[in-house]
Amino acid sequence: MPSERVISAALLGVASVGLLAIVGYNLWIAPPAEGLTVVNIDSSSISLEESPELDTPIVPDAEHPLDVNAATEEELDLLPGIGEVLAGRIVQYREEHGPFQSPEDLLNVDGIGESTLADIRDRIIITP
Repeated sequence: MPSERVISAALLGVASVGLLAIVGYNLWIAPPAEGLTVVNIDSSSISLEESPELDTPIVPDAEHPLDVNAATEEELDLLPGIGEVLAGRIVQYREEHGPFQSPEDLLNVDGIGESTLADIRDRIIITP
């Protein structure tokens, strides 16, 4: 009867041959997947500033609230019920009167009422 070492070596050999067969088939014999294109990327030429994913705005929500005191007109425009005009008024009010102290201060902006404030309250934060 063969020793445990001989059996282990034989099993390891069979497993190695099987693995090589699978790898060889996938590398040299199997046809490439349809619709896929291989793209070689030189990682030294990539910068985070050029990444298109970073240009996609995050729509403010409870998990990603928008700081009204730091937001641009374009960012404020992402809030529900706030269009370009109201976003401009918010920025203008902030520039003329200083930073907002509470969400209720937005009621001082012409065009923002209780219902608009209620719609955006959980999507905004106020920082000094």
